[in-house]
Amino acid sequence: MSVYTALFVLCFVWCGDAFWREALLHHLTRQDIRHNFSPYFYPLYLVGPGALRRLISTLAFVPQAALLLALAARFGRDLPFCRFVQTLTFVSFNKVCTAQYFIWYHALLPLVFPHWGRAFKEGPSLGRSTQAISSCGKRSRG
Repeated sequence: MSVYTALFVLCFVWCGDAFWREALLHHLTRQDIRHNFSPYFYPLYLVGPGALRRLISTLAFVPQAALLLALAARFGRDLPFCRFVQTLTFVSFNKVCTAQYFIWYHALLPLVFPHWGRAFKEGPSLGRSTQAISSCGKRSRG
């Protein structure tokens, strides 16, 4: 953690307030919702700019936070698997989800391959949902 803090301070000293805005605050105030795989893309696109969009954007964090807490409670003892499902949830339920975000959880796949069989045996949860989504995507390609 001290390395990240030192790098943050170094970049902040070098670039000033622009670093703070572009590195961290940009993600809280981003207005561009296009080029997006988020489940919130279409509702945000339809309502246009204004108070309703800000409300939807703010409320979008509620299911994401609830799912992250539930997954931490359920899989917290299995750290590699927990990291994977939390990253997958964070990326999937973020209000901005572009293609490069998928790399975040793909990087964790080698850590969870040994646990993959268990996920499919736990009923209609993560494993079966993933399998259903994957098979739907394969059918729609042709």
